[in-house]
Amino acid sequence: MFTCVREALTSKLIQELIEGRLDAAVVALPLSEPSLTEVPLFTENFLLVRPDEAEGTPVPNSEMLREMRLLLLEEGHCFRAQALSFCKMNAAMPRETLDANSLSTLVQMVGAGLGVTLIPEMAVALETRSASVCVSRFEDPQPSRTVGMIWRKTTPLARQLLQLSEAIGRSADSLREQQNTRSPSRNLPTKRAPIRPPRSRPR
Repeated sequence: MFTCVREALTSKLIQELIEGRLDAAVVALPLSEPSLTEVPLFTENFLLVRPDEAEGTPVPNSEMLREMRLLLLEEGHCFRAQALSFCKMNAAMPRETLDANSLSTLVQMVGAGLGVTLIPEMAVALETRSASVCVSRFEDPQPSRTVGMIWRKTTPLARQLLQLSEAIGRSADSLREQQNTRSPSRNLPTKRAPIRPPRSRPR
């Protein structure tokens, strides 16, 4: 069996999945596609990344972030929309724009003093290891997202894909434990989303 793993925008993954060019995808949930099965894998918070000199200063809330230069991923990335939603901003609102096509670039831009950004908690260890930045947790309720696995409801691989989703969830738990052990100050615990039976949507 040939296996290929790659990264793409959520909209492209969904389209290829519906067209049968992909068997499954890992995306942020929930979606609004009735032909797909959704299985949650884990839930993670968004953390604030600021230049090193901001360490120890109060963490801004969502309203304060709207007044700051917020660095975001380019249009089309679901994480961009999630960050804007937390700040109660929409894409049409005027703002000083500096966008990037990867989390690594965003973090390096923060280290250069160009602004602040949000990144998923699981990406903290990798993306901030060589950057002059500090990472902070927001006050409750913290911004978060649920990451899940999706596949076509008509696929004959449903049982195998459910088993794979359970394995991915266990791997995510193991990765978080390793990260927290190596660098507890920067890698804060995330919460596992329980593996539930696939969601059924009304036809």
